[in-house]
Amino acid sequence: MSNCKRSARRIAAALCCMLAAAAVAAPGPAVAQPKGEDFETAPVLAGNSLAPATLLKGPLHTVAEPVTLAGYFGRFAIESKFGTFNVVA
Repeated sequence: MSNCKRSARRIAAALCCMLAAAAVAAPGPAVAQPKGEDFETAPVLAGNSLAPATLLKGPLHTVAEPVTLAGYFGRFAIESKFGTFNVVA
């Protein structure tokens, strides 16, 4: 058998071993949070830290305090004589 064929077989055998090792070492499905654990509660801030006071209270509306954060947005509950409105901004 020639040296080229022996080298090719060795390389093929080494590749097979590496692929088998990689398949065994591959992690299973990731678990982000164990079951039964509660999520963090959303942070709350005073409305004036998110918007100017002139927007928080007017002649026809008032923004309820505190304002809950949803991601990078504030969840404002606007109370007016026309009803209560929830706004994410």
